[in-house]
Amino acid sequence: MPTYRVRTNDGDLRTVQALRLCADLHHVRLEERAAGDWRTVLEVPLGEVEQVQRRLNEPNGSWIWITEKLPAAPSA
Repeated sequence: MPTYRVRTNDGDLRTVQALRLCADLHHVRLEERAAGDWRTVLEVPLGEVEQVQRRLNEPNGSWIWITEKLPAAPSA
């Protein structure tokens, strides 16, 4: 299962396993598939997210972090 890490504006770093990343104008959600339905693993308000990265595993066993693009947070 893919691994994601979410860095928030306050410096908190959370690493979770999820099958997909969903982002809209208000939230970033990481979801997994359970019993045929999508279940939220982590949900963070978009305005609090600094960066989301997905871990890409290399054939030699090493990995790199790829930064995911997110929609711009709505201005206050």
